[in-house]
Amino acid sequence: MAGIGPVPLAGLMLTEMGAEVLRIERAGSTRPFLTLQDEYDIDRHGRSILRIDLKHWEGAELVLRLAEKADMLIEGFRPDVMEQLGLGPDAVLARNSALIYGRTTGFGQNGPLSDRAGHDITYLAYLGVLHAIGQEGGRPVPPLNLVADYGAGAVMLVAGRTGRPCLSVRAPAGARRSTPQWPRALRC
Repeated sequence: MAGIGPVPLAGLMLTEMGAEVLRIERAGSTRPFLTLQDEYDIDRHGRSILRIDLKHWEGAELVLRLAEKADMLIEGFRPDVMEQLGLGPDAVLARNSALIYGRTTGFGQNGPLSDRAGHDITYLAYLGVLHAIGQEGGRPVPPLNLVADYGAGAVMLVAGRTGRPCLSVRAPAGARRSTPQWPRALRC
């Protein structure tokens, strides 16, 4: 599912590992988030793109039909967005119980901060890591979104797919992985 942050990078990583990745974008989106040459656009590089209106049942039904033949679905929306679209784990796994449903949110699907938007710098500050980035005695230097968004979120989504043998041994088909970008790691 198109988005920003770790989900597009996870899609790129899976593409580079040989997976066939389909990026689903909002219908009506005409230009990419960034205007880069294709070979440098991590949001789209190496992926097929399908634009679907998910606010109508026909769009959600199309995604469910695509999920029937997929190995993995990854999304990075706030909690309950996919459920409101009819595309939450229960609906998708009812169509394909072997699918890995990977989701990443700033602060998880539930808990005291789950309803808040998350940003790389916020995760680092909460974890107490931000103070260690920069000159000693100086102000912290924001590290773009390379540490939490990419280093944690994207890597954990990819680990959910590449760790499939581990999942199939320890978890039933249709295992769900929700990857808050702080402070837990994906376990299998």
